[in-house]
Amino acid sequence: MRPNTKDFVKGLLPASHNEMLCLLYTEKRTSTEDRIVMAAALNLAPHRELLHLWQQLKNSEEPQLPIKGKDLLAIEAVEAGPALGELLAEVERWWIENKFLPTRKECINQAEKIFTAKNYFEK
Repeated sequence: MRPNTKDFVKGLLPASHNEMLCLLYTEKRTSTEDRIVMAAALNLAPHRELLHLWQQLKNSEEPQLPIKGKDLLAIEAVEAGPALGELLAEVERWWIENKFLPTRKECINQAEKIFTAKNYFEK
């Protein structure tokens, strides 16, 4: 059975600016460009729409998580190890869900909330 072209395009191209940022963050710029070029080559979307996506991509910076594990070590009782990675991953998911907008300070505050609620390092 042949897949529906609209469904294929829906999965291939970002439908919003936030989806574009998600692609930039997870797949980086080259893969995101490849998606648009592939859609153009296969004539899967109007060229005007693809040009708009291309320009949007060119004007977007790759999001960078504003904190690193070492930033979380400043939180009292946080220790290096696998739990630190889990805590950082939860903050990263929250940051993505919030459209890459939270600042470094907001990410650290969120990490403190998560840490307090889950008490990762309690033995």
